[in-house]
Amino acid sequence: MSDSTGVVVADEDLLAYNTLCVDLILEGKVIGIENPKEAVLPDGPTWSYVLYQVKVKNVWFGECKNMVISLGIPGDFESGPTKPLIGDELILFLYQNKEENYGLIYYEASMFALNPPLNRLYAFSDKETLTVFDGESKAKLRSALEDIIGDFRLNTVEAYPFIQYVPLGDIANGLLSDDHPLKKTEPENAE
Repeated sequence: MSDSTGVVVADEDLLAYNTLCVDLILEGKVIGIENPKEAVLPDGPTWSYVLYQVKVKNVWFGECKNMVISLGIPGDFESGPTKPLIGDELILFLYQNKEENYGLIYYEASMFALNPPLNRLYAFSDKETLTVFDGESKAKLRSALEDIIGDFRLNTVEAYPFIQYVPLGDIANGLLSDDHPLKKTEPENAE
């Protein structure tokens, strides 16, 4: 299984990858689904995706300026990653694209459903490192994410060697000192 950029991550690193390589982790509710659309990638192939409208209920990590975001998930209703339904409450690990829409960094491995009435977690993925949260409270997942962020702050590459080979998301990037070699910087405007 690979992420949206083709990166393959070891199963045991999925939760850390989701946490450190995304721009936003949030709790939200699906309030709208559009019919599948097609897009042409820069190198020519066409791919389909479904666009979801998600009402933001709680931002866990990162910044989100909108109360409703657009989330594109590859495939149509019959293909691609598992798709949520209207009314589903989710925990999402997201990156933001140039069009100001969001995508799942690692497809099914980047979504948890909150099952009523107790809002217990259910992983969309079948990977054991994520299914260990099935039936647990969202507080347990959030605590695990806080541990990952704490380890990253203290040890960076030693704690998560894979980060040397993948682009960091805004969450992890914001934790690095300005002179850290992995720190993403905005290009300076040439005048």
